[in-house]
Amino acid sequence: MVISQPARRYDNSVQMIPELLDLGRKLYTQLEALSESVVILISADLAHTHEATGPYGFSKAAEPFDRNIGNWAATLHPSYLLEQAALYANDAKSCGFTGLVMLHGILEAGQLSSWIPVMHANFHPSYYGMMVASFSRDAPPNNIDQPRFEDSNFAPQSHGDNVLCPNCTPRRLNNRVAP
Repeated sequence: MVISQPARRYDNSVQMIPELLDLGRKLYTQLEALSESVVILISADLAHTHEATGPYGFSKAAEPFDRNIGNWAATLHPSYLLEQAALYANDAKSCGFTGLVMLHGILEAGQLSSWIPVMHANFHPSYYGMMVASFSRDAPPNNIDQPRFEDSNFAPQSHGDNVLCPNCTPRRLNNRVAP
């Protein structure tokens, strides 16, 4: 099954939150009735406004938008997505926001506290942000290493205050571009 969000998501994504949550809940009901296991993939293209030279220009909304989406994906706390990120959604120009809101409706319908969120990456190596996260009801097996930044193509940058910043200007690290 492939679901595409309507084009009005570009200018009305915040207004669409109630219907997207409802759509997610309805999808959960349908998918839960299946006897097969289901994997749901959602585009997590985040803010497209990280660089002035990008096709959508620069917006101060890009960094806080991506940060709040990442906080939601790491905690599943609804306010990060539905309130905080929503404040920046229109100016951030994210095509993934509506899908993530729909996903929140799916997870919420399946008892939000039963899902285990894992944030794998939240970076913007070019003009747009990208996120990889997973949500499962089963804990990851103990014999599988969790991704480490040094194992990935991108590594977070430290500002010297021991705070890792995944949304910084790209820099070189071991011949790879890293935020």
